Amino acid sequence: MADQRMSDETRSKLMSLMPCASTGTYEWTPDAYMEKVGKEEEYIVPKDQWPVFTIRAMTTTEHAALRKTVLSRANFDKDKPQQIIDLSDMMHETVRKLVTDWRGIVDILSGDEYPYEADPGGGCLKEKWSRMPDTLKSEMFQNVCRMAGIVKMDGDDRVEMSKRGF
Repeated sequence: MADQRMSDETRSKLMSLMPCASTGTYEWTPDAYMEKVGKEEEYIVPKDQWPVFTIRAMTTTEHAALRKTVLSRANFDKDKPQQIIDLSDMMHETVRKLVTDWRGIVDILSGDEYPYEADPGGGCLKEKWSRMPDTLKSEMFQNVCRMAGIVKMDGDDRVEMSKRGF
């Protein structure tokens, strides 16, 4: 059988519908950076200043563990703060281990680059990751779950990803 290649647009539309090799990586930019404002529809943050994260696909073992965790915690008690904290910690640790690099991340107070550092155990160094905003970590977790097919993407998600050039 011939090697089948497809456009990035077609690939993005197939996310969560096809397998994802655990040796691959992809680049991801948080949606918040793509917000537009005004009549001119200009980006709030200029496109050349968007951060880009390199995320690796999950291994089969990681995928199975995450799937089980997500399903087992789907009906947690929102009135028990510790359950919310535990779930949040699990989500953030999952994506920390999948981030293999980034560019365009700056320390907002100094304006200096916030360089990526790898953890010897895999993913981003925990100390570096702890300074990332929780909203970004949560959005990344949602993206990882969609990519892995744990959460089904709808047609609008796929079309939006193709517009972004995934």
